[in-house]
Amino acid sequence: MVFSIQRKERIRSVNAMRFRRRRFAIELLEDRRLLAVVTWDGGAGTLNWTDANNWDNNLIPATVDSVVIPDLVGTPTIVYGSGTRTVASIQTAETISVTGGSLSINGNLSGVGSLRVAGGTQSFLGTNWTNTSTLVLSSGTLNLGGSFTTTGIGSLSRTGGAVNITGVMDNANATFDASAGGFALYGSITGGTINTGAQHFSAVAGFLDNVTMN
Repeated sequence: MVFSIQRKERIRSVNAMRFRRRRFAIELLEDRRLLAVVTWDGGAGTLNWTDANNWDNNLIPATVDSVVIPDLVGTPTIVYGSGTRTVASIQTAETISVTGGSLSINGNLSGVGSLRVAGGTQSFLGTNWTNTSTLVLSSGTLNLGGSFTTTGIGSLSRTGGAVNITGVMDNANATFDASAGGFALYGSITGGTINTGAQHFSAVAGFLDNVTMN
């Protein structure tokens, strides 16, 4: 019995030593935000997109955020003037003016308002994105990326600036009017007709597939 008790105590001692020798690793996980709707509330008292307090969660909209700008008092213009940011989508009842920096939409632009590019860079990304708002380009750069159809571009008014087609454009059974200014093709256009008029259409690094040029 004595031998048996000593043996049990010895086993406990060995197990305790093994336990003390174990090392535990702690893995730090990245900070993640779930998909969310972020609404303009003007809490900062300015019209600057990049003032965090202008948003209902007091954070500047990020990649996972669907931005909503409701119908505000008067006819204010929300100004995006600096930085490089991407949002999931934008629904606006007011005018957004991109005057500097770079703003990308990884989805749809919608609403009764408008998005005006006047010095900055506006990019559309994502799969099968659409614009049911109004796009106005006076200066700066508009990048049409991701995948989209000609009709999906929606209303586009242009008096200046540069338009780059960087994504995959489905122009089947449609006519793309490129006569309002020069276009640079870095992606691809498939099917349909392109009207260039006297304007310059440059296939910089892209290609046309079964397209009729007028």
